[in-house]
Amino acid sequence: MKIIISERQYKLLTENIPEIDSIIDKISSVGFNNLNDDEKELLKNYSEWLKTDKKTPFEPKKTKDFSSDLMSDVSPSINTSNAEFEKTLSDGSSIQLYSSVKPRQYKDFTEYMYDVEWDDQEWSGYISVDNYGDLKDIDFGMLSDDDDYLSLKEEMGPLYDEFEKWIEFEVIPEL
Repeated sequence: MKIIISERQYKLLTENIPEIDSIIDKISSVGFNNLNDDEKELLKNYSEWLKTDKKTPFEPKKTKDFSSDLMSDVSPSINTSNAEFEKTLSDGSSIQLYSSVKPRQYKDFTEYMYDVEWDDQEWSGYISVDNYGDLKDIDFGMLSDDDDYLSLKEEMGPLYDEFEKWIEFEVIPEL
């Protein structure tokens, strides 16, 4: 299911409401259908608030389970002085992986969220591993200053194959 939103709606979504930010991140990584009922309800309430005159700030109505779920998923901060995984690529550049949230277990796969530092830029994304320990999917990207999505795969070019093999054969066995 794809949802098309206007630029105005996008700007409102990026007003830095942590609960909404977390849900938007989850949608971008695993899709809307994988949201729990509390997350869908919060999005519905936020959507209704967006349709108002917004004279009062949005106050999320958190249930105990929802707030504890959000807090347990998000690391308090990313320690960029100690990468979980690091590799020097064939062109001499260094790539580092930093864990950004706890892994999420689904029926057929586990999803690992990571931040990647490469070429002095930070990229966010995920590594999906099936229940047999095999790479299922991988995607890293970032938003440009113009709010365009930049894919790490496109930016790395031929180095991306080396990066993907490193993930598959060295990183995944250590997860």
